[in-house]
Amino acid sequence: MWQEPAAFSSRNGLARADGRDVFSARHRRRLLFDGDGIADAFEYQFAGNLGTMNAVSDLDRDGFTDLEEYLAGTDPTNPADSLKIIQFIVGPSGANVTLTWLSGPTRRYFIEKRTDFGVGNLWLDSGLGLLLPEGGTTTRFLSGGTNPGYFRIKAVRPLAP
Repeated sequence: MWQEPAAFSSRNGLARADGRDVFSARHRRRLLFDGDGIADAFEYQFAGNLGTMNAVSDLDRDGFTDLEEYLAGTDPTNPADSLKIIQFIVGPSGANVTLTWLSGPTRRYFIEKRTDFGVGNLWLDSGLGLLLPEGGTTTRFLSGGTNPGYFRIKAVRPLAP
């Protein structure tokens, strides 16, 4: 079983998109006039103004803040649209794992793993690096070693060309 409050909500079973976007601070200032961490264009697109959404609001009441939805590239007005692992398969030996998650074309992803939630045990990259989405869902196979036990998907915004 795999879950962690900061990365996984046991209430609704959805992986949180708590990764940082990779825009530069200079670029961020040009996009964020109200300073809440959400691009103003995203706020206008989904709320029609800069006052409704912020780092702690949750328009669709799905348990993910509007900032988390922005970082994940999901629709903050649709509770069914979220970054979540939809299939988790552990091979017979426990060493091989297949993960499938909902993905979108405007994000890139990391698979992170950890063996437990003890003090000092951090989330580590799975070794696959930055992953491109495959469409509406993305699947990756991790092999070798011992089963790390816990996984999360971390979404990042790609740098603008």
